[in-house]
Amino acid sequence: MPNRRREAEEKAAAEARAKDPRWRLQEAARLVAEARLLCQHRAVDTAVIASVRSELDALQPPSKPNTPAPVRTEDPLKTAILAVRAAARLVTDGHYGDAPEAGVRETEVYRLWQELNEAVSDAGTGSLLKSLQGRGWVRRKLRG
Repeated sequence: MPNRRREAEEKAAAEARAKDPRWRLQEAARLVAEARLLCQHRAVDTAVIASVRSELDALQPPSKPNTPAPVRTEDPLKTAILAVRAAARLVTDGHYGDAPEAGVRETEVYRLWQELNEAVSDAGTGSLLKSLQGRGWVRRKLRG
């Protein structure tokens, strides 16, 4: 009988743990600490770090009806700058290797570069440049 009771208690504890997000967060904190130590020897893509930050930001408890939502402390423009610099460093360090002799425009790297270029430059209507120009942070070029 004691074995069955112990098994039932262990099962109940495992079920309770599966429903409790705290232990996952504790495990995540442990894994992030380990990753931080490993980053001293190998670079990590900043997009992965941004993804982890985004998930943590989403963990904020729901705000009460009369309480304003918490203000994010991470500036998205600073995050973007860090990501672009990290990407440039990875390309320089050979992360993607060299471009193929032919068909470079059909590669994933080229497609991602085009997407980034459109997201930032004035080529895209919803670009960062157009948004900044629309709010007066960046002046439009005068053509003449």
